Amino acid sequence: MAATDGGLLASFAASNIKASVFITSISFAIYLAARLTGLRLRDRRQHRHESQHAQPAGRTYPRHAPEPTATATPPDGALPGIL
Repeated sequence: MAATDGGLLASFAASNIKASVFITSISFAIYLAARLTGLRLRDRRQHRHESQHAQPAGRTYPRHAPEPTATATPPDGALPGIL
């Protein structure tokens, strides 16, 4: 709505340029602003998440052993990965 209303008002001020030019320009500017704001918010959340889960200096935590992987071989004629 903001792009449409702004484009119509801008086209009234500049009568030799069609409203569609202003509407698409304003829509693209709104898209860029939202995209850049989203990227900044994502980076800020990611940074906050990393800083909350940082381990205090000098303190170590035990690591869990990785899960064992299945090494069973499929029966003859079976597709790999399907038992």
